[in-house]
Parts: sequence; C-alpha cells; structure tokens
Amino acid sequence: MAECHGGPHGHLAIPATEKLDGYAVGAWMRRQRKAEALGADQAAKLEALDELWRLEPGEKPAHGSGFGLAPGQHGLPKQALIPAHPLSARLFPTSVRAPTLGLTSSHFQGDRPVMRAHDERSDHARLGHRNGTRHSASSASAARTGLLALQRSIGNAAVGAALGRERPARGVTVQRARRPAGERLETYVGAMENGTRSAGKARRSPALTAFGRAIPANLVDLEEESANYMPDPDNPQGNVPKAGGRFENLYGQDEEGTLAVMMENYRNPEEEYTASEAFIHQWSRAVAMFNANAFNKAVLKVPTKPEDVPDRLPDSIFRQNVSGPAAKEALGKLFPEGADTVTFQDNDPTYEKVLATVNGKSTKNMVSTFNEIKGLPDDRKFRISGGAITRVQGNFQLRFDVTDRTA
Repeated sequence: MAECHGGPHGHLAIPATEKLDGYAVGAWMRRQRKAEALGADQAAKLEALDELWRLEPGEKPAHGSGFGLAPGQHGLPKQALIPAHPLSARLFPTSVRAPTLGLTSSHFQGDRPVMRAHDERSDHARLGHRNGTRHSASSASAARTGLLALQRSIGNAAVGAALGRERPARGVTVQRARRPAGERLETYVGAMENGTRSAGKARRSPALTAFGRAIPANLVDLEEESANYMPDPDNPQGNVPKAGGRFENLYGQDEEGTLAVMMENYRNPEEEYTASEAFIHQWSRAVAMFNANAFNKAVLKVPTKPEDVPDRLPDSIFRQNVSGPAAKEALGKLFPEGADTVTFQDNDPTYEKVLATVNGKSTKNMVSTFNEIKGLPDDRKFRISGGAITRVQGNFQLRFDVTDRTA
C-alpha cells in the first residue's frame, strides 16, 4: 500500500483524506504513523520509502535534524531549486504540482526570503530583489510564477514554513491556499445553510439614483447571514466580523438590462469563502427568481451548483455608499478639481487606478470567479470594460460595466 503512493510520489506525506482506487490510503498511513507497536520490518520498509514517514504532511523535522533546518538557517540552500531540496517532496507533494521556483541568493535578505504582499483577491504578486525593488506584473520570472503557484496551492504560510520560518518575517504576507472557485461556492452554500436568509422586493437604491438609473420593476433585496456570524461589537460596519459572514445586496432586471448593487458584505478572513461566492450564489438565485417571478427566501435557499450559475453576469455592478476612510481617500484622488463624477474606460489611466482600489479589486475578483466557475476560455471571458464614480454628500457610488470579450 505504501509503495503504491511512495514510489510515484517520492514520499509518504499522504493527506488523511487521500484515497487510492477507492481505498483510504491516507487514513491507513495515519494509523501507521501513530502505531506504537509497529513491527521492525514494517518500519524499515516505510523508512526505505521515506525516512520522514512518521511526520504528518507538511510537518517539519526538528531543528538540527540534518535536513537543512538548523537554527539561524532558512532551511533551503540559497542556490537550490526547491523541488531538489530533501524536504521538497514532502512539503510540496506531487499532488500540489509544485513548479520549480529557482530561488537564488538574490531572493533573500540574509536568511529571509524577500516576498511582497499578495492580496487574497488579486492576480498580482511581486517578488523583490535584495534591494527591495518591485517588478511589474508583465516582467514575470520563473521564480515569481512558481512562488505564486505554490502560494495558491498550499498557502503562503506553508511556503514560509518550507523556507524555515516558524512565523512569517516582516514583509511576508501569510495567506491560505486559494481553493478552486467551485469548491469555495460549495463551502459558502454550506456555511449559509443553517443561517438566516431574507428575500423581498426593493424600491430604492442611492447608487442607482446617483447615476440616473431607473429602479427596475424586478429589484430584489437578498440577505444571507451564516449561523456563526458575530459582528465586531465596537464597530460592526467598520471592522471585520469576529466570525462568519453577512451579505446583503440588490439584484435587478428590466428592459434596460441587468444589474447588481453591492451594499453590505462582511466576512471574517478565516472563513473558507469570499464575497465573490456570495455574489455568485445570490446572482444565480436572483435570476431564478426573475425567471419564476417568485421573490421569496425559498428560492434563495436552493443550493447553487456550478452548473446552476447563469451564463451571463449583470450588465453593471454598482458599489453603494463607499464610505471607508481609506477607500474614500483613494477614490477622492481620482477626481479633477471641482468634478463630482469621473468616468473610466478599459486600459486608460483612471481605469487602472480604479481597479487598483479595494472596491475595484473585489469587483474584478467577482468577475474572475464567475469566469473560473463557468470554465470560460480567454476569448469568451467576461471583463470590466469601464464605468464611473460619483460623489454624493461625501459618499462615493461606483458603477462597473461588465461585458464579455466577444462584445
């Protein structure tokens, strides 16, 4: 049993849930690790396949064990390729499909890997040189591409652990692995199953009014809150929740087209889903309501599977009453003196600046999550083609126009 996995993979760091031809090989391996009365012959066979077989997947050997993790070291030879390191097969198993990173001395400051922040919902990562300079996303290197792939596969914390860090050094952002969008959608639906939901007709929206958009006859207000939702007691709207998530948004349809108005979206960062999955589920349920002319929470309760997601996104996605100090400061800088409205189009300077804001990134992530769930090829993917920002009584209203690449 061990040879079936250890031979092809080069290690026995088998996840507990792993199955091989229907057999629970992961659970079996875990029993071997914990067995106190394992026969000498059996132990020798396991050690021949992987001398670290008693360690759990991802677990590091003790300092000074002879595997390059002595005190004061980062755990990897500075000129080594990560997959060639003795720990690489265990820390970066084949099932993760870890690419060659090619990290050399230029990627370290002393014994610290030089990594730059990577937003959970952004497609951009930066890997700096010794002097801390940043590369543009267009100047991709094998090292940065490999690091990004590993971050998304096993999480930045695991990458840091592989480099010999119990804790992330300053300048190293800890992030969890980003699971496939379909799995995140399933997790979101499960998290909301025992929570509270409401659905009903809506008749107003400050964001739509600010842009002169007529209120659709079919405008539905959908609200979902997980059973474990716990808002911050001191600042419920300004701080992230202590646990769980709550999502309330509007979705509309009329002869002018379709739209979504993102209003209140709160999520604890430890949750295994994002606001993008909330949007995908609610948009799918809203379209079902439009088609059935039934606006009630019974429709909202129906789980959304990838195959249930509509073929199109809303024509416009609005962000209503953006009032956070940081967001307001970033957006305020985009307005010419005396102007109350700014428009932007694909690839103009303002467009890039808007998409670099928190609201721009999160909206872009909603679009990319949809594209991933639908499995769209590059020439059919949806994108943000432009939009506008308007300032009303100190609050900002945003509109993002969405089209597919065939338009």
